[in-house]
Amino acid sequence: MLAFGNGQVNLVSATPRPGFSVDPEHTGPKEVEVEFVSNDHRSELSAHVESGELKVEIEEESGGDEDD
Repeated sequence: MLAFGNGQVNLVSATPRPGFSVDPEHTGPKEVEVEFVSNDHRSELSAHVESGELKVEIEEESGGDEDD
């Protein structure tokens, strides 16, 4: 969950689904980046404020473990 206001964005919570771990890399106030990873999937959420508006991007990657 994100909180957005006064030109800032902050991470309030990030709860992974079963089988996923969560790695919050940036938690605010200028940007939020959170990565959710399982053995065969990665999701990354990025959020920042641009011209007073909240911009959110989500990247998804499926496949084998990166260590293979």
